[in-house]
Amino acid sequence: MTHIPPVPKNDYERLVLRNVEQYGWHCTAVAADADAGTPPFAYTVGLAKSGGQPEIFVRGSAPAVAHSMLSACAARLAEGLPLPIGTPVPGLIDGLVCSFVEFPPEHYADYMLTALWWHGGQPFVVYELLSQPSEG
Repeated sequence: MTHIPPVPKNDYERLVLRNVEQYGWHCTAVAADADAGTPPFAYTVGLAKSGGQPEIFVRGSAPAVAHSMLSACAARLAEGLPLPIGTPVPGLIDGLVCSFVEFPPEHYADYMLTALWWHGGQPFVVYELLSQPSEG
């Protein structure tokens, strides 16, 4: 099924559409909210446009670091390599052991508003990137 881009209503939405068109995806990053006790998080928007790939979600990293991590995931998908669920992905990000779990759809509205807008009510899958420093 071909994705029909939503109609943008503001500059941010126009930026999202431009980034997806130009780079194949967009990164939405949200700062930590100390009052609410939520860590920073970031996620992709638009990876599903090419080849039905999952969107990727990462939490706990500063926006620039999260963007770099998501970029590594997008590059791997662009090379046709999978992001397997529950299995370590060696070499994805230097110095980290990475794996993926499915992000529950019931939490999309808590975190992924731009992705929900971009997908326009169509179902999509999100993988959460888990990482920890590698030993050695």
